[in-house]
Amino acid sequence: MIKSRIILVGKGAAGKDYARTILTDVVGMKYGVSYTTRPPRKNEVNGEDYNFISEEDFMGMDLLDEWFEWVNFNGWMYGTTNDQFHGDCTVFIMTPEGLSHLATEDRDESLVVYFDIDASVREQRMSERKGNADSIHRRLKADEQDFMNFDDFDILVTDPHYTDQDIVSITRRFLASKTVQKV
Repeated sequence: MIKSRIILVGKGAAGKDYARTILTDVVGMKYGVSYTTRPPRKNEVNGEDYNFISEEDFMGMDLLDEWFEWVNFNGWMYGTTNDQFHGDCTVFIMTPEGLSHLATEDRDESLVVYFDIDASVREQRMSERKGNADSIHRRLKADEQDFMNFDDFDILVTDPHYTDQDIVSITRRFLASKTVQKV
């Protein structure tokens, strides 16, 4: 089956945003900018990193049945609209819970890349972020719970020093072979 989208999944500071940038800037894919109720971190741009909206607006979109999937993660809501998922967007970032909302046919048409980077590396990256809305300890604990027994992926990335070429190559290899790959 032809894959029509790539979904990046991983714990906080695992490298999802960096991989998304590779897929959009190098490969030319279009990112489905998620919506969230969490406050922006320093240097995050509304409409590029996330669509930052109020909880009231988020719930209003739910009442209008605009969400393809949405989750409440660590006290903040995140979601992808129906228009994004079934439109021209080809790269998404989701949580395991968000991924679990996909219908079988949508999952079959998606390449899921899981970034499972060591906690010590992620903790260091989080400590270097400016304007982090969550405490590092709280985020690490929430991630462990959220990713417990997660195995619904096609590509596993464990190397925290992966390169642009690694992401491009492993994605192309997967699309050709349709087997689980590891970086």
